[in-house]
Amino acid sequence: MRGLASRKTNLVWTDTALYSVSYLGDPLLVYGAELLGVGCGLVGPNAACEVNGAAYWLSSSGEFFVYSGGAPQIIPCPVKRYVSDNLSWVQADKIYCGSNSANNEVWWFYPDQRDGNECSRYVAFNYVEGHWTIGTWDRTAWADAGVWQHPIATSADGYLYFHERLNSADGGPITAYLESAPSDIGDGDALMAVLRIVPDFED
Repeated sequence: MRGLASRKTNLVWTDTALYSVSYLGDPLLVYGAELLGVGCGLVGPNAACEVNGAAYWLSSSGEFFVYSGGAPQIIPCPVKRYVSDNLSWVQADKIYCGSNSANNEVWWFYPDQRDGNECSRYVAFNYVEGHWTIGTWDRTAWADAGVWQHPIATSADGYLYFHERLNSADGGPITAYLESAPSDIGDGDALMAVLRIVPDFED
């Protein structure tokens, strides 16, 4: 399905497993493959990315995984069912994973069966803070900052966009909203009152 160069090894996914392929130095064999895990295969050729020596991917079983040495680990994801139930599995080859390393994030852009055949929604994971975000966004490919000063992405209609660059949408307002979900605080044993929310962004 896919290969990625990572620290000290090359990672190779099938649709059901993950392998490490390393240089052996033997002139007859040259490279050797080691099975790292089964049941953790890749859902599509672009559904994985590597950031800071760790690989993140969406598996063909709908689980999110991370590999940073040892065995692949499932990332607990409270929005997994939402993504899995709405993802257009027949279009899973279009899923695109990219990193936004300046904000410690990994993003998966996926086609949602409610919207059509192209990538129209995302699920993002902050690997430092451990939280997840979902939303609608038409992006079909992503490249982290590096060659370019800011991340750059494409939309289904072929336009290129810089991200994380300014505080507006090319001079216009950025449409945004916050939505909460029910919070279980002990099945009636305790009460919670939210008096204000202090967001962690400016302008």
